[in-house]
Amino acid sequence: MDTTVTTVFESPWGYIGLAATAAGVTRVVLPCPEAREAGARLPAAIDGLGVEEASRIVEAAERQILEYFAGRQRTFDFPVALPPATPFTRAVWRACATIPFGEVRTYRALAASIDRGGAMRAVGGALGANPLPIIIPCHRVIRTDGTLGGFGGGLPLKRRLLALEGWTVWG
Repeated sequence: MDTTVTTVFESPWGYIGLAATAAGVTRVVLPCPEAREAGARLPAAIDGLGVEEASRIVEAAERQILEYFAGRQRTFDFPVALPPATPFTRAVWRACATIPFGEVRTYRALAASIDRGGAMRAVGGALGANPLPIIIPCHRVIRTDGTLGGFGGGLPLKRRLLALEGWTVWG
């Protein structure tokens, strides 16, 4: 069985939790007030193979996420390992992952990009299950009327992430 390596690190925005196996990052826990809260939401370490590679991936992810929060990182180049999900959910995550830094898409546009034009609420549900926020940039998805919609990290964090990327969103 692959080893899961976890870490909680302090960023200027709060504590971030990361988990990875040798296959890639499996979980990102967004800034929260307490390190133990982030740690409690990560999988427990599992003994097995791949600890060195998983550790290298966690270190690269930590470094790049800190650079992102400092405004110097726009893309990520470490591997990710998505959990099992429905084909629809995986399609939403893949489409969301293509939204460039500094751009937004509406839930409607994201649904249309996967040929499911009327599935805006289902797209929102799939984004709500996103295990890799920031990496799969679900904060870049907004409502058709230009308001924020939802976000697992809370709307103040979504607003702040969008501002970091140069957007001002009302509502």
